[in-house]
Amino acid sequence: MRDDAAQGRIVRSINQALTRPETVAGAEKKPLGFVVAGGVMFAFFTWLYHSPPSLFASAFLLFVGVPQLRRIAKADPQMFAVFAANWFLRAYYAARAAAQDAAKA
Repeated sequence: MRDDAAQGRIVRSINQALTRPETVAGAEKKPLGFVVAGGVMFAFFTWLYHSPPSLFASAFLLFVGVPQLRRIAKADPQMFAVFAANWFLRAYYAARAAAQDAAKA
């Protein structure tokens, strides 16, 4: 028994699964969905057309792409979400206030 419980305090622990970002197979959902869908699509093309390039593309996406996504998610589980949110930001911002620009117009 913990000391807090002995003193009459209520102790509640938070399960880590409630605070971690959601991942599927250790990677973010959307990029993993695109990579797996692409791999399955190329595998279907390999079966349909007997195409060696489709076989190599499928193998690459499934055996290299998925582990890379898992590695990226291990470093930062929300990396793709942050990248998508900041996609339209500019690389350079002028050193003047937006109010000055509005006053000139």
